Amino acid sequence: YSDFDNKITSVLTGEQTDSGRDITQSANITRSELHGIEAALNYQFTPEWSWNAVINWVRASDIGADGSREPGDRIPPVNGRTGVVGQPSQTWRFEPYLLFAGNQDRLSSRDLTDPRIDPTGTDGWVTFNLRAAWSPRPDLDLRLRVENIFDEAYREHGSGIDAPGINVIAELDMRFQ
Repeated sequence: YSDFDNKITSVLTGEQTDSGRDITQSANITRSELHGIEAALNYQFTPEWSWNAVINWVRASDIGADGSREPGDRIPPVNGRTGVVGQPSQTWRFEPYLLFAGNQDRLSSRDLTDPRIDPTGTDGWVTFNLRAAWSPRPDLDLRLRVENIFDEAYREHGSGIDAPGINVIAELDMRFQ
């Protein structure tokens, strides 16, 4: 739980640029209340296999100088990660996992005018991902990550950036002493 006084808020000046965009100024006039939960679970099935999950949820309200309430700006929807980890040997590790976010349609008036946010909200999404690692020596790790395997189209709320599609990342980690 957090309670902030004098949050910096954009206030319309009533003026516009030559291209028609509203001009705002910053003012310390809003109070924000946030409450949320971050929870994590880990369950070890066997010495080689485990399951883990993380979930995050937050709700925020801004209270204006006149006492009016509205949803907080750019508050992410419920989101998290869940997956299994398999380590059949000292040298191999596999991790299929899901990343997810719910839809966010609880928008502030500022969100409604933000071009990065659809005025009807941001859709929820789920991606399937896979990580694998091979460690042939104590000082050497080779890792491969394939993200968004099913090429899910999504946008993280408030980011203005659409999903990158299928992502493949190869890493070599060599440690020198």
